[in-house]
Amino acid sequence: MTVPRLLVLGVIATHPHVDAGFVARTLRHRGLSRQTVYGNLDALVAVGLLRRVEPADSAALYELRIEGDDHHHLMCRHCRRLFDTAIVPGVNLAPTGSDVPDFRVDGVDVFFWGVCGDCAAQRGLTASAGGTRPS
Repeated sequence: MTVPRLLVLGVIATHPHVDAGFVARTLRHRGLSRQTVYGNLDALVAVGLLRRVEPADSAALYELRIEGDDHHHLMCRHCRRLFDTAIVPGVNLAPTGSDVPDFRVDGVDVFFWGVCGDCAAQRGLTASAGGTRPS
């Protein structure tokens, strides 16, 4: 474990769901180049200490990978913030073996899209069972 990797891990631990640019800006004063940050993010993902989350039409975001902490994500369509949400016990989202023969699933990333409470309030929306509606 190198000092740059520890610094990158420290940023992600205190600011989950940030992109590489945020990490680079945060560590610029420590003398880490953008290339160093990107390389260390890739290395930490490769060894399983970080998880790269890649929502559609968005930069890759990073969070700590903690053994046994499997969860899904909620993405606000307006502010693009990402929130963790628990997996529903007993719900299997992986395809069955007959869907694609000889395909081994090694991970599942689920994104739920909607509007966060802050954005809903700013836009005069109220929560409803299926999402949000104008108030």
